[in-house]
Amino acid sequence: MIPFMAAFRFRNVPLPVVLAILLAGLIYSLLIVFRYFRYRQTVIGHIAELTEDRRSRRNLITAEYTVDGSSYYVRSAYSHTIPYYKTGIEIPVRVSEKNPAHAMLPHDLRTAVLSSLITGAAFAFVLAAAVI
Repeated sequence: MIPFMAAFRFRNVPLPVVLAILLAGLIYSLLIVFRYFRYRQTVIGHIAELTEDRRSRRNLITAEYTVDGSSYYVRSAYSHTIPYYKTGIEIPVRVSEKNPAHAMLPHDLRTAVLSSLITGAAFAFVLAAAVI
């Protein structure tokens, strides 16, 4: 069983706690989506490091990119499957025009949108079930 789902086996979990957890997850993923559209400049970086989690066969990507002669690093917000990425390959990076140290990987956008849809649907379902 998924660890965070173990709490939902018990019927005595307060509904406001469940709604608060779902709302927090929805807000977190929506902030990543909004940040993607706020960062308008795209530069080409390369994968500098892959931090692997052997249990889940997923990893976090650390990419290095250069803006105006200065090098910066950005770590992915979500983990990605291991076989797809390799150290040294080029990857696009979305960068803030005001502060190039603030960046994100566009690959995180897909995961954030999917997470927003799933969490939003779960929140709406639980809220509707509570009202009915």
